[in-house]
Parts: sequence; structure tokens; C-alpha cells
Amino acid sequence: MAKAAKGKPEACDLLVRNAHVLTMDKKRTIIPDGAVAVTGRNIVAVGRDQDLARRFRPHRTIDAGGAPVHPGYIDLHYHATVHIISKLITDAPAGSRDAGPWVAQRYTRFHNVADDEDDYAAALLCGLEMALNGFTAVMDPGTAFEPDILAEAMEAVGMRATVADAYLMDFKGPQLSNIKRTPVSRKRAFGELGKQLWRNRDPHALVRGHVGIYGMGSQTVELTEAAKELADKNKVPFTMHQSMCIDDAEFDERRFGRSAFVHWQEKDLLGPNCVFVHMNVLRDDDIAPIVESGMTTVWVPGNSLFYGTRSEVPNRIPEIYRKGGNVAFGIDVCKTWTFGHNTLLAYYIGREEGQYLSAGDLLEIQTIKGARAMGLEKSIGSLETGKRADIVIRTNAAPQLHPIFEIEKRVALQSLTGSVDTVMVDGRIIVRHGRHTLLDENVVYERAKRSAENLLRKADL
Repeated sequence: MAKAAKGKPEACDLLVRNAHVLTMDKKRTIIPDGAVAVTGRNIVAVGRDQDLARRFRPHRTIDAGGAPVHPGYIDLHYHATVHIISKLITDAPAGSRDAGPWVAQRYTRFHNVADDEDDYAAALLCGLEMALNGFTAVMDPGTAFEPDILAEAMEAVGMRATVADAYLMDFKGPQLSNIKRTPVSRKRAFGELGKQLWRNRDPHALVRGHVGIYGMGSQTVELTEAAKELADKNKVPFTMHQSMCIDDAEFDERRFGRSAFVHWQEKDLLGPNCVFVHMNVLRDDDIAPIVESGMTTVWVPGNSLFYGTRSEVPNRIPEIYRKGGNVAFGIDVCKTWTFGHNTLLAYYIGREEGQYLSAGDLLEIQTIKGARAMGLEKSIGSLETGKRADIVIRTNAAPQLHPIFEIEKRVALQSLTGSVDTVMVDGRIIVRHGRHTLLDENVVYERAKRSAENLLRKADL
């Protein structure tokens, strides 16, 4: 943007002043007395408060009061339409060395009684909870039975999302193979593949489309090849579950005759647009293909702890990050953890695995690394001139943030998301003073309560 003539301030829509700015740019620049200027959808300047105050004449000013300001958080794997179901699942132990069969039984039962109203109530509650915790973008794993319902909910919340077709499976694998609404079918899987890509015609759309199959042993090599080819052709991410539990990892090893990632590499099915999720059960020879391909590993630290996977195999994801692999965070579903907890859980896993991840590393994973996985690193994920204005403003009225030294640690590991005050997506304020600006929160909660009661009754649990 051209500079205004000397002595004549430029107009901007919003100037966030008196901010402790964590830009998350390549240098992880931090500006203790910073400001961010926004016009329309875009950030037009980031710099020192005194410099931007002289340069701009804003229509509106927000005084951050010295609190942290950073890019919106990005979640690379959330089953939004399962949000209520996940809160109804017992937190009791799975009862065996492998949680896979336990997961499949519990979730399948709820899936088979849920309807469109349940899905919308869940997605709306999910989006609201994400927004209030400073999340501005989410990737759907391809598990919304009706992607339009998920899209409608995220648009109502004002969040970014990218969606895929529901439960594309053409092989009866070890998990979730008995869902009535989306039966395992080669014809259906190939016929539905890529049907959400029409959403990308509008470059300004908040809800976009990507290519997704379910994975975890539910897909043939042919379906995987078709999905990767389609994603490459359309320059979009390709996502699937991989090696979450011992049962699906060993299932792949048996059918391929070698570890999964050696197999995918030999088939030329790895690349920078691949976004594979969980990967709790990895072998030594999996690591090199993952790192060398430039693919994204989506880490769900809560799952590996909740299901006890780490008692059987070490978690290799901190090692992947340390070796230069692209790692992003996903929540998966909220069980005993929730939005904003990933940074703390991942920090402790990294320490225990001997692969220390700093608070800055964790914020990078939560922001710009997630943007790269979505194929949107040129648009979001950091506070830089020309990028979209997806911004989180914290409040200093939170003792966890004080005293404000080692600001990355305060944000990533101590305050978590408990100090979020204001959230902006695409230049639009969707949360202000901790309240959603577009939705009646109590209406969302009442809708979720009715859905939960109906699900419990219909599932007979």
C-alpha cells in the first residue's frame, strides 16, 4: 500500500493500539509496544504503536491495554458435527491396550441415531466454542454427513472452514465401518469425491472445500490415488486419518507388507498438500518419508494421552517437528480436553519424549504451520501486511498473563485461551469482550441441550 503524503494520515477502518504483538512471521517478531492497522479484510500495517498512530487516521480504535495480540488459532482436524456426541462419551478407560475397537463401538452407536438437527446444533456449538477461545479457522475431516449443514453453522459463527465429503470409504477396515448414513461403498466413495471443491470458486469465501477420505484402513490404494490426484489437480489439501491406534496401524502393515508411510512413499502418494491426522503409531522407517515429503502431520496430543497410546509406543511427532516436518494441531473432538489445551499437552509430551518444544514452537504450530497445511499461508496464520485480518486480542484482566515477561510462555502455556477478549475474522469482529457478536449464546446452548437429551434417549445410553 502506498504511503500517504508526509503530514497527511492515511484512513484505515481499525487501529489496534497499545498491543504486545506476536506476529508469528518467519522471524517470530514480537513488538512489545505495537499496533495493527486493518482496512476491509486485510492488515495494512504492523509496527510500533507510535509509528502507526502517526501514519493512520482510523475510523475505529481498540486499545489493547498492553495485552497480547496474535494471529487467530487454526485447528486442522475437528469433527464439528460430533461436538455434542464427544461430550456424551464416557471418560472411563477403554479397558485394553488398544482403544480402537472401543472408539468405534461408542461413536458408531451415536452416529446411527443422529439427524440433521443434531448435526447443526453440534456444529453451531462447536463454532461458538472455538471462536470464544480464539480459533478463527478449522478443517473438517470429511465427517459431516451433510457438508452444507456444517458450512451454514460456520458461516453463522463467522469463522473460516474448509469441508470435504462425508465418510468416503471403499474398504471395510477396523474402525467406523458400520455407519448407516454413509455405508462403505466403492461407487459412493468415487462418486462423491471432490464434490465440495465448488466452494473455492469465490476467492473471498470463508467456507472452502478440500479433498478428504476417512482413511485408517477404510480405503483402497485406488481411492487414495484418486483423492491425491484430484487434490493435486485442484491445488487443495488432501486429508485422511492415519495410524491413530494400534489396530489400524497394524492392519495397514499387514495388508501392505510394510509400514504405512514406506508404502505411501513408494506409491508416490505423499506431498506438501497431504494432511494426515493422528499418526500416534509410527515406526522408525516412517519418519523419513514424512519429513522428506513436506506433508503435514496433524497432532492431537489429547488423543494419545486419553487412549493410552503412549504406554505402548512413543509419540514421534515432536521428533518430526524437530527434524523440519510441518506439524499442525487438531483437537479431534472435545473429550476431557478442549480448545486451547493442545499447546500445554504437547509441551509435556515433547518433554517426556526428549524433544523439547518451546512456547514459540507451539504457537507456530497453532498458527502459521496450520495455515500452511490449509494452503493458506499467504493469507492467514501471521500478522503481516497484506494478509487477512484474522486477529485475536487478549485482555490483561487475567492474572495468568502477569507479569508480562516471556510473553510466548504466558500465552501458549499459562493463560491458554482464558484471556481471549476480541476475535476478528476477515476484518470482521465476531467476539468482543468475551461475548459473541453474531449469535445469542443462550439460544445455542439450549439447542445443544435438547440435542444431547435426544441423542442419549435414541442411543439408549
